Amino acid sequence: MTDLLLDLLDKAIEKELKSSIRYVWQYLMVQKSDIKDDFRANAIKKLEQVMRIGDHLFDLGEFPASTPENIGRSRGEMIDIDLKAENEAIKIYQEIIGEADKEEDEVTRKLFEKILTEEKERKSVLMCARGRATKKII
Repeated sequence: MTDLLLDLLDKAIEKELKSSIRYVWQYLMVQKSDIKDDFRANAIKKLEQVMRIGDHLFDLGEFPASTPENIGRSRGEMIDIDLKAENEAIKIYQEIIGEADKEEDEVTRKLFEKILTEEKERKSVLMCARGRATKKII
């Protein structure tokens, strides 16, 4: 594969990621509009496209250049990075719940209690996976 084609695939991933984020914000900003669900569907579709392009690059033995600052190189390192991020999110969500409770904002508190439960479940899954993650994948 030529460098030009690899660069174009990287640009496609970067564009799709940015588009997905844009659609998420548009979805959030539109109030009860007939296109609100379209923005949500577009955001999800764009992420699916990123994953398909990324899978294709990996199938070709290549690694996307447009990656987050630190994703890890081994399964164990990836899981440790994810666990750190989950722990940071859990701490923030607990703080939000506490503050919402003080301000008697039941809607915010309930929203983040649900999200916090999901984060803790994800953390539990990651902790189980950490024990199985010893093989270097890249």
